[in-house]
Amino acid sequence: MKSSRSAFSLIEMLVVISVILVLIAMLQPALRKAKVTARTTECATRLKNIGIASHAYADDNNEYVVRDYWFDNNNKNSPGNYGHYSLVGRYSPYVNGPRVPTEDDDDVNVLLEAARVNEVWRCPAEPNKDYALTYVTNGVDFSHYAATSGYTSGPASKWTAHPGSPSEVAHVFEANTINFHTPTGLGVYDVFTASAFTFFAGNPTNAPRLIRHDDGKHGGETNVLFFDTHVETRKLTPESLPLTLMNPLDTTF
Repeated sequence: MKSSRSAFSLIEMLVVISVILVLIAMLQPALRKAKVTARTTECATRLKNIGIASHAYADDNNEYVVRDYWFDNNNKNSPGNYGHYSLVGRYSPYVNGPRVPTEDDDDVNVLLEAARVNEVWRCPAEPNKDYALTYVTNGVDFSHYAATSGYTSGPASKWTAHPGSPSEVAHVFEANTINFHTPTGLGVYDVFTASAFTFFAGNPTNAPRLIRHDDGKHGGETNVLFFDTHVETRKLTPESLPLTLMNPLDTTF
């Protein structure tokens, strides 16, 4: 009597391998999408923590939060923490980071060290590992715009002292790390003009301070932190990122 066959033939093995390869090819898009979604969610969580830190900071500073940032003596001459201070420098102690003295707020090395020791300042989807900070603040001076219809940068302001609801006006955006910001150029990690927004007059801005329209790290989306500390994931389109998100007074376009 013949014994039963216990091994695969070469053809059968090739068929099995082919089936496995087909299944892997079918699963790869879903796996990539899941990875993008996970990183987008983690990015939103980090921004949420920054938002909570901003309100904790405001509780200690007469409701003031960080806005525009300058590398100059304005910081040291401003009363309290109400001048042009950095996002990292002022909020760091509220996200379990080191305290940055106000006199060191112009020191890039001090700020970078404070950012590097805490991953909250960096989007997990950012491919360039040299960046310790990948978020920018809304630095529009609303009072100046209301009086002149022109843009300039504003110092720290009360988180409730701006036009529109705190749930509708953005406090922090993701930065353009493709062709504007550099890992050490922290003096421009803010946005205070319409032409530096992702979209201007309905068209993509070539080198905005905010995330570029064609940045793919979130699959065509971006996270936005609002003044009331909630975070939204929005599509990189003019409809989802209107200029009023940064300045509710500017309804030009």
